[in-house]
Amino acid sequence: MVTGGELSPDLGEFVTVANPTGSTVVISLSTLAAGLADTVPQCGALVLAPGEALSVDLGKVLPSVSSLTVLVHASAGVIAAAGFYSRGSRGSRGLSEPVAIPLD
Repeated sequence: MVTGGELSPDLGEFVTVANPTGSTVVISLSTLAAGLADTVPQCGALVLAPGEALSVDLGKVLPSVSSLTVLVHASAGVIAAAGFYSRGSRGSRGLSEPVAIPLD
């Protein structure tokens, strides 16, 4: 679970997932609001090879959200983290690094 995010024209968030295992892992991302999970578009069944990582710019696949919690579902243990960014005229500047919370 990655909490504390926000998406707007001025703020964005990336979620990065890494596969530290020796086998292929299938992941999916969903948002959590009012106790209901909703799959993030284009993030329903992503495949990570052993040692591979990927980053998803949530601002490109989700509408503006004032409070964003992302759940990372995986077929094996993965490492997940998020970066919260201010969108500036020269790209993005990092603001914080929210911590991912394992739910096992």
